[in-house]
Amino acid sequence: LMHGGGTVALRTRVTGNQVVVEVTDEGPGVPAELGSRIFERAISGRNSTGIGLAVARDLAEADGGRLEMLQAKPPVFGLFLSRTPPQKDPDEETRRTVR
Repeated sequence: LMHGGGTVALRTRVTGNQVVVEVTDEGPGVPAELGSRIFERAISGRNSTGIGLAVARDLAEADGGRLEMLQAKPPVFGLFLSRTPPQKDPDEETRRTVR
C-alpha cells in the first residue's frame, strides 16, 4: 500500500539457478539508522505498521527464496527464487496425515 514515491520499477535477471526480481522506486530510500532492521516487525521509517517487509520476507522464505535490501539509496530490494522446484520430502505426506 505504501512505497517511497515516484515510479516503481521492476527488473528481472537470472543468476545461476536463481531468478532475481529487483524492485526500486524514486523515494528517499531506507534511513541509515534502520539498516538491516528494516525487515523486523514494527520497524518503520514512515509511520506505517512496519509489517509489510517482514511479511514479504516470511513469504519469500516459505517458498524457499529470500528477500534482501540490495541498496538503501535509492532503495533496491531483491527477491531471489530458485529456478528449480524444491525437492519433495517423501515422508512429508505421511507426517501430514498421521496424527
